[in-house]
Amino acid sequence: MEIVGIFLSGNESKQPEGMDSVNRIENQIFIDNISYSDLFEMDGYAKVAVYCKNPEQLNVLEEKLNKYLSDKADSTTSDTLYQQMALPLEQITRAAKLMLALTFLAGTVIVSLLLCMWMRTRQKETAIFISVGKSKASIFLQVFMKSFFVFALAVLGSCCLGNFMAGILQGFLTESGTDISLEVLLQFKDIGILAGLGSLLVLAAVIVSLLPILRTNPKETLSKMEG
Repeated sequence: MEIVGIFLSGNESKQPEGMDSVNRIENQIFIDNISYSDLFEMDGYAKVAVYCKNPEQLNVLEEKLNKYLSDKADSTTSDTLYQQMALPLEQITRAAKLMLALTFLAGTVIVSLLLCMWMRTRQKETAIFISVGKSKASIFLQVFMKSFFVFALAVLGSCCLGNFMAGILQGFLTESGTDISLEVLLQFKDIGILAGLGSLLVLAAVIVSLLPILRTNPKETLSKMEG
């Protein structure tokens, strides 16, 4: 056989000193199955590695393989690497969900207060609109569309910031030097959740700030403003 290349895994220096030479990474040789069969005069595979995309379904995969292979081969499973990565990722997920809930609550309160302060300066204008026959629904829609336009700009800026932070988070999770392929992305599902929750936040804030004005008699509002 001809050696066509030498590989480096990057983990050679991390191997324990007492490891048998036959198991050391630098002593491993990779060969195709046809050449292996010619050398050892045997067909088939001595060992097959099967990777599961969803580690939680590993037991199901093992049961199906055992049923298919019957007594022809033994199977073993290992999800050590997944378990090592799952714990910190679950902690980050829980922290992110808590921050999302607190941000949503704080955002509703802050945006509602800002809209209330803004609507107080427009009480007279709103009362005049109602007096001349403009429907309350159209006034509500006008305020909501203005607020939603500002929110859309905020979503655009947060998506740009999210992509930037995703790269930093990916570097933080893989800085340990383990041989793990991990990619942190801002997905369309995340943007959809952000847009949906944000729309609910804007709607709630507009209702809280505008409802007292719409329920007040326009005559009382105008007389109070004149007084």
